[in-house]
This record gives sequence, C-alpha cells and structure tokens, in this order.
Amino acid sequence: MDEINLTQWWTAIDESWKKLFKHKLCITSEPTFQQLRQLISSDELYCVLETDINDLKPIEVFTRLKKVDLMGTKNIQSITPLINNVNLIHLNIADTKVNNIEALSLFPKLEDLFLSDYVVNLDSISNLANLRRLFFRTSKAIESLDPLSKLTELEELAISDSITNLQPIDKLMKLKRLVGYGISKAEENRFQSLHPNTELNCGSTAKKEMERITSKIDKIDFSKFYKDY
Repeated sequence: MDEINLTQWWTAIDESWKKLFKHKLCITSEPTFQQLRQLISSDELYCVLETDINDLKPIEVFTRLKKVDLMGTKNIQSITPLINNVNLIHLNIADTKVNNIEALSLFPKLEDLFLSDYVVNLDSISNLANLRRLFFRTSKAIESLDPLSKLTELEELAISDSITNLQPIDKLMKLKRLVGYGISKAEENRFQSLHPNTELNCGSTAKKEMERITSKIDKIDFSKFYKDY
C-alpha cells in the first residue's frame, strides 16, 4: 500500500485496534508510514482476551500472517478478513463467536487449529492435508469426525463430548494423542487396539480427572500473564 492509502486505513480503524497495534509497535504516539508498513508486514497477530474488538476488518490489509491467536476475543464472528493470508500455519479462534469456517479451506498450510464453541461441522477442513493439531473440546454441535478421515498428518486431536464414534479416524496412524470424554470404554479399547502407541484420554474417568485439574486452574489469577499484551 502507498503512503496515502495506508494513512487512510489507519485513520479509519477504531481505537481498540489502534491501541493493540501501538502496543505491537511499542509506541505511544501516532505511527509513521514506515511503522505502518512494518505493522501490515507482520507474520503474527496476538489478540487474546480483547473484548473491545468486534471484527477483523482492519486486518484485511495483512497478507503475511502465519500465526493468529484470537482466543477469548468474544465478539469476533467472522474470519473472512484473514483470507489473504495463505501462509497461515496457526489459528486459534477458541472462545469467539465464529461459526462459519468456510474460509479455512483457503489456508492449505494450516497446522494448528483451535475452534470456537459455535462451529457446527468440520466439512471446511477436510482438505487441510498439513493439519497436525486440532482442538474443538467445547464445540458440542459437531457430531461426526468424517471430514477428518483423510487428514493423515494429524498428531493431536481433542474432540467434543458429542463425538462417540472414532471409526472415521481409524486410519490416522500418526495420531499421538486423542482427548474425547464422550467415548465409551468399548470404543476406546477398539481404537487403542488399532493405535497402540496413541495416548488416549477418553471416557468418564478422564473427564473426572480433567474436572479436578480445572477446579484448581480456576483458582489461578491469569490476568498477570496477559498484563503485558
């Protein structure tokens, strides 16, 4: 972008984004043209727990992002503004309101993906051949793993309690770890016989253990970990 267009872009974005971007640039005053060019050339965007941010439209001008973390930015509903970032490797949209993930099919290099509670199916990621880590522990509307059957590079998978059938992922032989509390003991044993080297964290026993750990985590004040962001 030339200086005029980039300056106009900066002027148009809202204050919540300006605050975030100034922090990223380590400045308190208005950015120079060179700083704005540096900003839109970033390969990472860390936007965690930013409850004042309502959409991603300001990052439509970014084209080199490889890692985007939007966890807890609760008002975000669409990831369409990210579509120009074809080299995206890591995306975290957990605890957002994103339900349409069709844009994910445009990110063939994606390796790490954390989905929101609002996602209802996995069809849009069925061709993400490089995906290695997929997490949708709280996406209760997802009921089938069929779209994952060809994702042979998957190594870690955390699925929602609504998933009870693991047969669609029987052939994912690189899977190192699977978490799924809706899986019956019989299904767990069947899958383990096919994947003796996969660490399984399934069923009610694992769920109780996680609840025990979570009860301790809930008592920790995490705000101090984000104070510098």
